[in-house]
Amino acid sequence: MVGDSGSDDVIEIYGDESYPRGGWDVLASLWLTAAGSAELRAELRRIRRNHGDFDGEIKWNKASGSQAHAAYFEVLDAGIDVVRRGKREFRVLVIERALTRDHIWGGRSREVGLFRGWEFLLGEFVHPGVRHFVYLDSRILGNRLQLRETRLAVNRRFSHLLPAVAPPVAGILMRQSDSDDLLQLVDLFAGAIGYHVAGQHRLPGARPGKVALAGAICRHLGRSDLGAPSCQSPVRVVRIRPAASQITGTSVPMLVIDIEGLTEARQTHVLAVDEIIASVA
Repeated sequence: MVGDSGSDDVIEIYGDESYPRGGWDVLASLWLTAAGSAELRAELRRIRRNHGDFDGEIKWNKASGSQAHAAYFEVLDAGIDVVRRGKREFRVLVIERALTRDHIWGGRSREVGLFRGWEFLLGEFVHPGVRHFVYLDSRILGNRLQLRETRLAVNRRFSHLLPAVAPPVAGILMRQSDSDDLLQLVDLFAGAIGYHVAGQHRLPGARPGKVALAGAICRHLGRSDLGAPSCQSPVRVVRIRPAASQITGTSVPMLVIDIEGLTEARQTHVLAVDEIIASVA
Protein backbone atom coordinates (compact mmCIF):
# COMPACT_ATOMS: atom_id res chain seq x y z
CA MET A 1 0.00 0.00 0.00
CA VAL A 2 1.13 3.53 -0.78
CA GLY A 3 1.82 5.26 2.48
CA ASP A 4 4.11 8.16 1.68
CA SER A 5 1.47 10.81 1.12
CA GLY A 6 -2.11 11.63 1.98
CA SER A 7 -2.32 14.35 -0.63
CA ASP A 8 -3.58 14.43 -4.18
CA ASP A 9 0.00 13.80 -5.31
CA VAL A 10 -0.75 10.07 -5.02
CA ILE A 11 -3.83 8.34 -6.42
CA GLU A 12 -4.58 4.70 -5.66
CA ILE A 13 -6.72 2.79 -8.16
CA TYR A 14 -8.37 -0.53 -7.28
CA GLY A 15 -9.69 -2.53 -10.23
CA ASP A 16 -11.71 -5.67 -10.83
CA GLU A 17 -13.79 -7.18 -13.62
CA SER A 18 -17.28 -8.60 -13.56
CA TYR A 19 -18.02 -12.11 -14.70
CA PRO A 20 -19.04 -11.77 -18.40
CA ARG A 21 -22.76 -11.12 -18.64
CA GLY A 22 -25.14 -10.75 -21.54
CA GLY A 23 -22.48 -10.10 -24.16
CA TRP A 24 -20.64 -7.46 -22.11
CA ASP A 25 -17.48 -7.28 -19.99
CA VAL A 26 -17.32 -4.80 -17.11
CA LEU A 27 -14.11 -3.26 -15.76
CA ALA A 28 -14.73 -1.36 -12.53
CA SER A 29 -12.21 0.83 -10.71
CA LEU A 30 -12.14 2.86 -7.51
CA TRP A 31 -9.96 6.01 -7.51
CA LEU A 32 -8.87 7.40 -4.14
CA THR A 33 -6.17 9.54 -2.61
CA ALA A 34 -3.89 7.65 -0.24
CA ALA A 35 -5.67 9.39 2.66
CA GLY A 36 -9.07 8.40 1.25
CA SER A 37 -7.91 4.82 0.93
CA ALA A 38 -6.85 4.72 4.59
CA GLU A 39 -10.15 6.31 5.70
CA LEU A 40 -12.25 3.82 3.74
CA ARG A 41 -10.26 0.83 4.96
CA ALA A 42 -10.83 1.97 8.56
CA GLU A 43 -14.56 2.33 7.92
CA LEU A 44 -14.81 -1.14 6.40
CA ARG A 45 -12.95 -2.62 9.37
CA ARG A 46 -15.45 -0.92 11.68
CA ILE A 47 -18.35 -2.46 9.74
CA ARG A 48 -16.78 -5.90 10.06
CA ARG A 49 -16.33 -5.45 13.83
CA ASN A 50 -19.96 -4.40 14.20
CA HIS A 51 -21.09 -7.61 12.52
CA GLY A 52 -19.53 -10.34 14.57
CA ASP A 53 -20.93 -13.00 12.24
CA PHE A 54 -19.36 -11.41 9.20
CA ASP A 55 -15.66 -12.05 8.67
CA GLY A 56 -15.46 -13.59 5.19
CA GLU A 57 -14.72 -12.19 1.77
CA ILE A 58 -17.20 -9.67 0.42
CA LYS A 59 -18.28 -11.03 -2.97
CA TRP A 60 -21.08 -10.16 -5.35
CA ASN A 61 -21.58 -13.86 -6.06
CA LYS A 62 -22.23 -14.50 -2.37
CA ALA A 63 -25.36 -12.33 -2.53
CA SER A 64 -27.28 -15.10 -4.29
CA GLY A 65 -29.84 -15.89 -1.62
CA SER A 66 -33.16 -14.38 -0.68
CA GLN A 67 -31.37 -11.41 0.86
CA ALA A 68 -27.85 -10.03 1.09
CA HIS A 69 -26.06 -9.74 4.43
CA ALA A 70 -26.79 -6.41 6.12
CA ALA A 71 -23.05 -5.65 6.17
CA TYR A 72 -23.03 -5.54 2.36
CA PHE A 73 -25.39 -2.55 2.32
CA GLU A 74 -23.25 -0.76 4.90
CA VAL A 75 -20.13 -1.45 2.84
CA LEU A 76 -21.77 0.08 -0.23
CA ASP A 77 -22.92 3.11 1.79
CA ALA A 78 -19.44 3.63 3.21
CA GLY A 79 -17.78 3.36 -0.19
CA ILE A 80 -20.04 5.93 -1.82
CA ASP A 81 -19.90 8.31 1.17
CA VAL A 82 -16.09 8.31 1.40
CA VAL A 83 -15.72 8.77 -2.34
CA ARG A 84 -18.14 11.68 -2.33
CA ARG A 85 -16.42 13.40 0.59
CA GLY A 86 -13.01 13.02 -1.01
CA LYS A 87 -14.24 14.05 -4.46
CA ARG A 88 -12.99 10.81 -5.95
CA GLU A 89 -14.83 8.31 -8.10
CA PHE A 90 -15.73 4.87 -9.26
CA ARG A 91 -14.90 4.70 -12.96
CA VAL A 92 -16.34 1.89 -15.03
CA LEU A 93 -15.83 0.66 -18.58
CA VAL A 94 -18.49 -1.55 -20.16
CA ILE A 95 -17.10 -3.35 -23.23
CA GLU A 96 -19.04 -5.33 -25.78
CA ARG A 97 -17.53 -8.81 -25.60
CA ALA A 98 -17.06 -8.92 -29.37
CA LEU A 99 -14.26 -6.40 -28.83
CA THR A 100 -12.33 -8.43 -26.26
CA ARG A 101 -12.34 -11.32 -28.72
CA ASP A 102 -11.52 -9.28 -31.81
CA HIS A 103 -7.94 -9.83 -33.08
CA ILE A 104 -7.49 -6.11 -33.82
CA TRP A 105 -8.57 -4.95 -30.35
CA GLY A 106 -7.78 -7.99 -28.23
CA GLY A 107 -4.89 -9.50 -30.11
CA ARG A 108 -3.88 -12.92 -28.83
CA SER A 109 -6.56 -13.57 -26.20
CA ARG A 110 -9.46 -12.26 -24.16
CA GLU A 111 -7.00 -11.35 -21.40
CA VAL A 112 -5.11 -9.08 -23.78
CA GLY A 113 -8.45 -7.58 -24.84
CA LEU A 114 -9.41 -6.82 -21.24
CA PHE A 115 -6.04 -5.20 -20.57
CA ARG A 116 -6.58 -3.10 -23.68
CA GLY A 117 -9.72 -1.99 -21.86
CA TRP A 118 -7.70 -1.13 -18.73
CA GLU A 119 -5.29 0.82 -20.92
CA PHE A 120 -8.18 2.80 -22.37
CA LEU A 121 -9.79 3.46 -18.96
CA LEU A 122 -6.56 4.51 -17.26
CA GLY A 123 -5.42 6.60 -20.21
CA GLU A 124 -8.61 8.65 -20.21
CA PHE A 125 -8.65 9.44 -16.49
CA VAL A 126 -5.09 9.67 -15.13
CA HIS A 127 -3.77 13.12 -14.25
CA PRO A 128 -0.35 14.08 -15.64
CA GLY A 129 1.86 15.24 -12.79
CA VAL A 130 0.19 12.89 -10.28
CA ARG A 131 1.53 9.45 -9.36
CA HIS A 132 -0.97 6.64 -9.81
CA PHE A 133 -0.63 3.18 -8.28
CA VAL A 134 -2.98 0.57 -9.74
CA TYR A 135 -3.99 -2.58 -7.85
CA LEU A 136 -5.81 -5.35 -9.72
CA ASP A 137 -7.31 -8.60 -8.50
CA SER A 138 -4.66 -11.28 -9.04
CA ARG A 139 -7.31 -13.74 -10.21
CA ILE A 140 -7.84 -11.85 -13.47
CA LEU A 141 -4.29 -12.26 -14.74
CA GLY A 142 -2.50 -15.19 -16.34
CA ASN A 143 0.50 -13.38 -17.82
CA ARG A 144 2.20 -10.92 -15.46
CA LEU A 145 4.10 -9.33 -18.35
CA GLN A 146 0.75 -7.79 -19.26
CA LEU A 147 1.09 -5.49 -16.23
CA ARG A 148 4.29 -3.95 -17.55
CA GLU A 149 2.95 -3.69 -21.10
CA THR A 150 -0.18 -1.89 -19.91
CA ARG A 151 1.77 0.55 -17.70
CA LEU A 152 4.12 1.42 -20.55
CA ALA A 153 1.24 1.80 -23.02
CA VAL A 154 -0.62 4.25 -20.75
CA ASN A 155 2.52 6.25 -20.00
CA ARG A 156 3.35 6.53 -23.70
CA ARG A 157 0.24 8.68 -24.09
CA PHE A 158 1.98 11.32 -21.98
CA SER A 159 5.54 10.93 -23.27
CA HIS A 160 5.35 14.34 -24.96
CA LEU A 161 5.36 15.89 -21.46
CA LEU A 162 8.74 14.40 -20.53
CA PRO A 163 11.01 15.34 -18.82
CA ALA A 164 8.96 18.10 -17.16
CA VAL A 165 6.25 15.65 -16.05
CA ALA A 166 6.99 12.13 -14.86
CA PRO A 167 5.00 9.18 -16.30
CA PRO A 168 1.67 9.17 -14.43
CA VAL A 169 1.34 5.42 -13.79
CA ALA A 170 4.05 4.56 -11.29
CA GLY A 171 3.04 0.92 -10.97
CA ILE A 172 0.42 -1.71 -11.74
CA LEU A 173 0.39 -4.47 -9.15
CA MET A 174 -1.64 -7.58 -8.40
CA ARG A 175 -3.30 -8.25 -5.05
CA GLN A 176 -5.25 -11.10 -3.51
CA SER A 177 -8.81 -9.79 -3.31
CA ASP A 178 -9.73 -12.13 -0.47
CA SER A 179 -7.46 -10.09 1.81
CA ASP A 180 -8.16 -6.61 0.42
CA ASP A 181 -11.43 -4.92 1.42
CA LEU A 182 -11.16 -2.24 -1.29
CA LEU A 183 -10.92 -4.82 -4.08
CA GLN A 184 -13.91 -6.58 -2.52
CA LEU A 185 -15.87 -3.32 -2.56
CA VAL A 186 -15.04 -2.89 -6.26
CA ASP A 187 -16.21 -6.46 -6.86
CA LEU A 188 -19.65 -5.48 -5.51
CA PHE A 189 -19.88 -2.52 -7.89
CA ALA A 190 -18.62 -4.51 -10.88
CA GLY A 191 -21.13 -7.26 -10.15
CA ALA A 192 -24.06 -4.90 -9.67
CA ILE A 193 -23.30 -2.95 -12.84
CA GLY A 194 -22.81 -6.16 -14.82
CA TYR A 195 -26.14 -7.43 -13.46
CA HIS A 196 -27.92 -4.36 -14.80
CA VAL A 197 -26.00 -4.29 -18.10
CA ALA A 198 -27.20 -7.84 -18.81
CA GLY A 199 -30.74 -7.02 -17.64
CA GLN A 200 -30.64 -9.88 -15.15
CA HIS A 201 -32.46 -7.85 -12.51
CA ARG A 202 -35.57 -7.91 -14.74
CA LEU A 203 -35.64 -11.68 -15.24
CA PRO A 204 -38.25 -13.83 -13.44
CA GLY A 205 -35.52 -15.78 -11.66
CA ALA A 206 -33.54 -12.72 -10.51
CA ARG A 207 -31.88 -13.23 -7.12
CA PRO A 208 -33.58 -11.00 -4.51
CA GLY A 209 -30.30 -10.33 -2.69
CA LYS A 210 -28.59 -9.10 -5.83
CA VAL A 211 -31.60 -7.08 -6.95
CA ALA A 212 -31.66 -5.37 -3.53
CA LEU A 213 -27.93 -4.55 -3.58
CA ALA A 214 -28.05 -3.09 -7.08
CA GLY A 215 -31.20 -1.20 -6.13
CA ALA A 216 -29.46 0.30 -3.11
CA ILE A 217 -26.70 1.68 -5.34
CA CYS A 218 -29.32 3.09 -7.73
CA ARG A 219 -31.06 4.91 -4.88
CA HIS A 220 -27.74 6.34 -3.68
CA LEU A 221 -26.97 7.66 -7.15
CA GLY A 222 -30.48 8.66 -8.18
CA ARG A 223 -30.35 6.34 -11.18
CA SER A 224 -32.66 3.65 -12.49
CA ASP A 225 -30.07 1.69 -14.50
CA LEU A 226 -26.46 1.17 -13.38
CA GLY A 227 -25.40 0.01 -16.83
CA ALA A 228 -26.46 3.18 -18.64
CA PRO A 229 -23.58 5.48 -19.69
CA SER A 230 -23.11 8.35 -17.24
CA CYS A 231 -20.45 10.97 -16.59
CA GLN A 232 -21.95 11.91 -13.23
CA SER A 233 -19.90 11.45 -10.06
CA PRO A 234 -19.37 9.45 -7.99
CA VAL A 235 -19.85 6.60 -10.49
CA ARG A 236 -18.90 7.24 -14.13
CA VAL A 237 -19.84 4.63 -16.71
CA VAL A 238 -18.45 4.59 -20.26
CA ARG A 239 -19.61 2.00 -22.79
CA ILE A 240 -17.54 0.97 -25.79
CA ARG A 241 -18.55 -1.23 -28.72
CA PRO A 242 -17.65 -1.92 -32.35
CA ALA A 243 -19.07 0.47 -34.94
CA ALA A 244 -21.03 -1.07 -37.80
CA SER A 245 -19.34 -0.54 -41.17
CA GLN A 246 -22.58 0.73 -42.68
CA ILE A 247 -22.47 3.58 -40.15
CA THR A 248 -18.80 4.46 -40.53
CA GLY A 249 -18.74 4.00 -44.31
CA THR A 250 -15.35 2.29 -44.09
CA SER A 251 -13.95 -1.19 -43.56
CA VAL A 252 -11.39 0.19 -41.10
CA PRO A 253 -12.23 -1.10 -37.56
CA MET A 254 -13.85 1.68 -35.56
CA LEU A 255 -15.35 2.04 -32.10
CA VAL A 256 -18.48 3.68 -30.79
CA ILE A 257 -18.03 5.19 -27.33
CA ASP A 258 -21.31 5.87 -25.54
CA ILE A 259 -21.25 8.50 -22.82
CA GLU A 260 -23.73 10.91 -21.31
CA GLY A 261 -23.47 14.67 -21.23
CA LEU A 262 -20.21 16.59 -21.15
CA THR A 263 -17.00 15.34 -19.62
CA GLU A 264 -14.32 17.08 -17.63
CA ALA A 265 -12.22 19.59 -19.53
CA ARG A 266 -9.09 17.47 -19.03
CA GLN A 267 -10.60 14.75 -21.19
CA THR A 268 -10.32 14.90 -24.94
CA HIS A 269 -12.95 16.87 -26.84
CA VAL A 270 -13.74 13.70 -28.76
CA LEU A 271 -15.41 12.26 -25.65
CA ALA A 272 -17.54 15.36 -25.13
CA VAL A 273 -20.39 14.23 -27.40
CA ASP A 274 -23.19 11.77 -26.78
CA GLU A 275 -22.06 9.09 -29.23
CA ILE A 276 -18.72 9.32 -31.04
CA ILE A 277 -16.69 7.15 -33.34
CA ALA A 278 -12.94 6.77 -32.74
CA SER A 279 -10.37 4.59 -34.44
CA VAL A 280 -9.23 1.47 -32.62
CA ALA A 281 -5.61 2.08 -33.56
